[in-house]
Amino acid sequence: MRFIARSILVLSLFVSGSAPAESVRTDMLIYCGITMIRPMTEIARAFEQREPVKITLAQGGSEDLYLSLRIGREGDLYLPGEPTYRSKYLSEGLLGEVTTVGYNQLALVVKKGNPKQVKGDLKELLRPDLTVIFGNAESGSVGKETRDVLETVGLYQKMLNAAI
Repeated sequence: MRFIARSILVLSLFVSGSAPAESVRTDMLIYCGITMIRPMTEIARAFEQREPVKITLAQGGSEDLYLSLRIGREGDLYLPGEPTYRSKYLSEGLLGEVTTVGYNQLALVVKKGNPKQVKGDLKELLRPDLTVIFGNAESGSVGKETRDVLETVGLYQKMLNAAI
């Protein structure tokens, strides 16, 4: 069974409503899923060097970010970790155009050199000598994708019970 689950990083533009269309923006608010915060920080800083704009990055789980957007009703980009977050909230009218700008790839991470010799079989993660941590499936794309992969192979509940 293939371990790596892929998800599309969706770039959703939405209307702030706080400024007329013809005005020049000097500030941008980007809601960015935690998995993309490092590259987006680099991109934002480079963009700020070239353009007269100040970019604020709000980072967190995709679900939590959308809930913040819903409350504040301001922002310029919503970058969830996977497309189902956009689909889930599209009918609320805050999200506009969508463009795929990249994707996330779920991975198993072990200590350098793999000293416990963890193999590529997900059942290995049930070993009592291993500590397993994974994200919350209700608030972020990493947790959701982890749940989906583990459910596919029938290990989610066992892993959830064993995780810290």
